[in-house]
Amino acid sequence: MQKFVLKSLAITFIMLTSTSLLSCASDEDTTNQSTIQCMQFDSYFENSRNLYSQGNSYYYTLRGEKGALQATNQRDKNIKRINVLDELIAAMDDIDEGYERIIKSIHEEKSKILAAIGTQSALSNLDPSAIYPVRIDAKKITQDKEDYFHTGIVLESVIRYRDALVKICANSHFRFVGQKLERDVSHSIGQISRIQLKGDESDSKYFRQLLEKVHLDDKETLFEILISLTPRLGEKQKFSAQQALHFLCIQESRILAARKTAMGLIKSSISIDGYRFDKILPLAYGPSSAESGQEVEIKILMAAFDSENNPEVTCVQDGIIEVNHGVATLRAKVHQTTTFSGTIAILNKAGARKTREWEVTIPVLND
Repeated sequence: MQKFVLKSLAITFIMLTSTSLLSCASDEDTTNQSTIQCMQFDSYFENSRNLYSQGNSYYYTLRGEKGALQATNQRDKNIKRINVLDELIAAMDDIDEGYERIIKSIHEEKSKILAAIGTQSALSNLDPSAIYPVRIDAKKITQDKEDYFHTGIVLESVIRYRDALVKICANSHFRFVGQKLERDVSHSIGQISRIQLKGDESDSKYFRQLLEKVHLDDKETLFEILISLTPRLGEKQKFSAQQALHFLCIQESRILAARKTAMGLIKSSISIDGYRFDKILPLAYGPSSAESGQEVEIKILMAAFDSENNPEVTCVQDGIIEVNHGVATLRAKVHQTTTFSGTIAILNKAGARKTREWEVTIPVLND
């Protein structure tokens, strides 16, 4: 996780510091630097636009499923699923309410910066109420202002969005008690107090403990959102006007990536086709030994798995884990009866990680 933080931080500052070169570049280099800026802003725009569309696709999938269920002549039979869909769609609406608020504020800050350096036209077709990514034309940016923009207010907004996003996802689990649909409040999350990544293992430890009570299927995805939307060391500072534009574009991409991930997580909680399986394997479990004449119980089932989507497997005890074609193999030496345990996780088609705990006891003769 520390590598992830440092890599993200490095990328951020490479992009931010590259803008300051324009102020000290010779006329001969200005064109090249402008071209680099154009490529960077185009990259921000394309990435943000794709993330925005992907997040929307999860929303429209649930809306479409609800509409299809309502249109059938078996609406009464489908009423429970429709009720759950209503709740999940409402959760997505809550996500977008916060998203629209923060993305509009980012657009407004971009507009103010460009107006201050006399290049308002660089932000094409700006609508202050826009909730979609807007392209910046870097060719029109010819000025800069040092120490113009402080990132603090924007980062505070990102933290608020982070907190709301994670809590909405954690609370988007429902169950029927008789015929009544109720929210499952056993997976709620507490107050999130960390407002900046420290860049060490304490970040991972803090967020893992914070997510201890959330639904097992949500833990890894919510951990990813928390890490991505928590400000890095060094981000809270003053930037020049041009550096601030890059900073705001980076924040926009992070927000959209988290929105897409959250939408996918909520969709996956009801999808029946969230996985792709291309292999099946018969499994039978019974006692390791039995006495003559003893009645035994054997459980037989069929396991379906994706041979091209390898699971992530952990084991608490020492051992070597190999994963090939969708199946994990654990090799370990035992000197006494030992219980091996750990987790197995796999990504579904929505990109959400599903995790389950496993356990097996290996008896050793003459132990």
